Amino acid sequence: MKYLVVYGAIGAAILVAMLLQDYLQKRRNTLFDLGTLNKLVNPNSSIALRLRDEVLLPLLAGLLAVVLWPVVLFLLVKSLLEKLREKKAASAAAFRISKGHLVERLTISEIEQREIVSDPHNAVTELPFGHLNKPWVAYLDELQPDGEIWSFSMTWENEWSDTDKVEGYVAVQNGQIGPHFINLRRSLSELD
Repeated sequence: MKYLVVYGAIGAAILVAMLLQDYLQKRRNTLFDLGTLNKLVNPNSSIALRLRDEVLLPLLAGLLAVVLWPVVLFLLVKSLLEKLREKKAASAAAFRISKGHLVERLTISEIEQREIVSDPHNAVTELPFGHLNKPWVAYLDELQPDGEIWSFSMTWENEWSDTDKVEGYVAVQNGQIGPHFINLRRSLSELD
C-alpha cells in the first residue's frame, strides 16, 4: 500500500509540473491561444462541447498522467533530448567555413597592415581592425604557432533566412579549418 501511495504522489507531482509548464507556455504564446481562437471561430458551441474540451479531456489526461507517469516521464525526457539535439545540430550547421571559402594565405603582419583603420576624424584608433583590435589580439592568442592564417569570403543564410556576406580570417592547422575571426558581416540586401 505504501508503494501505491508513493507511486501516486510521484504521478501527482509530475502532473503538477506538466500543468505548470503548460501554464507558462500559454503565457509566452498569448498571441496564439487555441481556446480563444476556438471561441472566435465557433462562438455558439454548445456547453457540452466546451465542458468536454475544457474540463473532461484535461481531467482524463491528468488522471492518465498520474497513473502512467513512468511513460509520461519517459516521453517528456525523450522530447527534451530531441529538442536539445536539434538545437545543437542547428547551431553546429549555422556557420561553417569550408576550404572552398578560403581566399589567400597571409601572415599576421600582412593582415595587420591590410586592416589598419585610418579615420580622418580620429574616432577610431589607428590599430589593426580599429575598435576590434582587442578581439583580434585575443584571437591571435588562441592560435597555434605553426598554423596558417587564411582570409575567407562567403555568403551565409542566417537564422532569419536573410543572406549575409561574411569575410574574415581563419586558422588552418594540418589542413583542418580552425577558429575564425569575422571582420565583415553585411546583409546582401544592404550591399545592393
